Amino acid sequence: MFGQPRRGSSAVHGSMFGILSRRERLRRRFAVGMATLAAVLVAVGAHAQTPTVEGYVREVLERNPSLHARALRRDALEHEASAAGRWPDPVATIMVDRLPEQRTQLMPMLQYQITQTLPWPGKLGLMREGVRQQRAAAQADADVRRLDLAYEAKRAYFMLYLNAQRRAINLANRNLATTIVAAALGRYGAGVGTHHDVARAEVEVAALDREVLNLEGERLSAVAMLNALRDRPSQTQVMDPAEPRPSVADLSLRVLEARALERRPELRGARAMEREAQAMASLARREVYPDGGALPIAGVGRQRERAAAADTRASSAVADAAAMRAMIRFEVADAVARVQTATRQLELIERVVLPKTRESFQASLAGYGSGAIDVLGVLDARRALQATELARADAVAMNAVAVAALERATGVAVEGGTP
Repeated sequence: MFGQPRRGSSAVHGSMFGILSRRERLRRRFAVGMATLAAVLVAVGAHAQTPTVEGYVREVLERNPSLHARALRRDALEHEASAAGRWPDPVATIMVDRLPEQRTQLMPMLQYQITQTLPWPGKLGLMREGVRQQRAAAQADADVRRLDLAYEAKRAYFMLYLNAQRRAINLANRNLATTIVAAALGRYGAGVGTHHDVARAEVEVAALDREVLNLEGERLSAVAMLNALRDRPSQTQVMDPAEPRPSVADLSLRVLEARALERRPELRGARAMEREAQAMASLARREVYPDGGALPIAGVGRQRERAAAADTRASSAVADAAAMRAMIRFEVADAVARVQTATRQLELIERVVLPKTRESFQASLAGYGSGAIDVLGVLDARRALQATELARADAVAMNAVAVAALERATGVAVEGGTP
């Protein structure tokens, strides 16, 4: 603990101010460096692409390889469905007898025939229908991946916005902390303050300097994720997003649940699996009927068991769909609750908490300048202001993420975004 210097210790007093002045010069140089870094980031961001979340989501859906892979699997099943409906190839047989020999004058005999197997009516159609339902399930899987990618892209984009806001709040609060340091130095020079006050204020500045390094590292990670989703090099620059303020016109739970149960691709996939199993069951029952002249006597019991297995799979798909509908209703209700909570939190912070916190900090800073409050009080007020500003940034981001989650739960856009 450093006490207040005596009036007569001018040499010590001057030496201390020399040390403080060197600290002040280093601090100012660091501040200039941080300002230059911020300017570079702004300049880089000005040349970056994808300024809006809608544009970024479109790019992800156009370029993401996993979505393209699912589309290829769907197309492959389309070709398989076409092949499954074609007749088997005809069979040609040739028999030759009585080859010419020198010891006999008998004419050679040549016999040939072409046979075509005629599948029992309906078998080819059922084969084709089974593969077509597999294609429908693959299309549903691609649509599920599309919804997941849209949500992941929006969430990553809003997390980059949150990081940008945290960096901006950090810079603003560093400036406030520097102001407090200057005020502490002024009081110390006037002999009404202590060196302990200066040291405490400088610790605040150092803590904010350390935090900005963490935030810059988080930004690099967020940008790498954004680029991975759109299949671009991880170092491709992305500008800091503007503030998202999505709104949902209708939060009626009944309406949103009905919309989700109608549009969710997971349910379409379950229905396709059910229809495929039903087609396979019908095909198994028809396998006991002969194709051409074949008599499937030994296969009657085998095909009966296969039909029973396919019927069981169809019943399993029905049960899965019922469980899925229950989970979808929960997801919609949960997403609606999150949107409502995030919206109310943001309104409370913006209308009540943030104005009061700013007023408290201004009063504390003025009180410190007049000597009515100590440095700990003004530093506590600054931390409270920073915490409230960070809470507002979190609420904005979480509100946008909650709306994106509601879009994912319903399977359609609930506001101007891309589902």
